[in-house]
Amino acid sequence: MANPSSISRRLNSFFGALQHNDFENAFIHYFPALDKTAKLRRPKENVSKRIKAFLTEEEKLLSFIALGGFVVGNTFNGVSVIDALYKYGRTSIAHEGELDKRLSVQEGRGVSFGDEFILDKKYLSALGIIVILSPENIGEHLEGNYNLYLIDKYINVNSLWGRKEDVIKKIISLGINEETIRYYP
Repeated sequence: MANPSSISRRLNSFFGALQHNDFENAFIHYFPALDKTAKLRRPKENVSKRIKAFLTEEEKLLSFIALGGFVVGNTFNGVSVIDALYKYGRTSIAHEGELDKRLSVQEGRGVSFGDEFILDKKYLSALGIIVILSPENIGEHLEGNYNLYLIDKYINVNSLWGRKEDVIKKIISLGINEETIRYYP
């Protein structure tokens, strides 16, 4: 197996931070992995466009993995979840060194979108999973041995790299309509 790229190394640190409930540090490691993956998909786009486009394309899968349903394309007080992740997460970390107070992860509180975007650990984990599932990342691997509950069972994260289509087929097999789970521009 090849040496892990920065995507694998950042996600290894992301899941390590997640295990210790160090959510801000998890985000600090997540955004470079997200950006590099988005750049593989859209090498000519600027950082804002490519990250937002990637998250938009993966929003249905993200929502299903994180919430077991679909909260897609909605705005809350004029801000979409994708804009909140980018503006209050990625941009704030890059320019201020910390998450904006309007974006937080609070264990045991569930997910809440509005004036503040409150995520739980499962939602943050799902953000990492959508990067791992990205076909651009096939051949990557984590050095750690992380198992996550995905859809209906625990699965080793390293078995998921680049396998988005397999996960979508599994979701469809559970009775979810194909148009509901797939992204159509």
